[in-house]
Amino acid sequence: MYRRYTSMERENASVNQIKQIRIRDIIIILLLAAMVFLGIRTIGAYRYEGEEKGQYVRKMTAECNDAVQSVEVLSTYNGSKTALTLAKIRSQLSTIQALNDTFNQQRKRLLVSDELISECISIVDRFLDDSSQGGLNQTVVLADLRIAINQLKTELNELN
Repeated sequence: MYRRYTSMERENASVNQIKQIRIRDIIIILLLAAMVFLGIRTIGAYRYEGEEKGQYVRKMTAECNDAVQSVEVLSTYNGSKTALTLAKIRSQLSTIQALNDTFNQQRKRLLVSDELISECISIVDRFLDDSSQGGLNQTVVLADLRIAINQLKTELNELN
């Protein structure tokens, strides 16, 4: 009779152990499913960040290409067209700077050097001041502007 009761306890213990093993297995499967789900979400977030950066770079590159074209035709203009073209170039550079600052606020890093953009803007301002005063340094300032904007274009092309 003693054996009979002890064997029942062993069977009950086995059933309890089986239940615990099943519960443990279910918990492990749920945790694995949660990890897979979070992994897929993380990959999606990285893909989104890459797409977002690409959009910023494309818009900045388009603005820079427009500025390069405007600088190329700047030497053929005189008078009021020069001031208008310089204002357009400054606007394009300001747009690049605003996009760069916005990306920096979102991702805590700059896409292109802020100093280079500021240098381009200061050269445009210098050219505008010089042209309004009828200065003779316009060709030198124009050469400086070409170099600076081409450096900016190179820096943007390296991001692609």
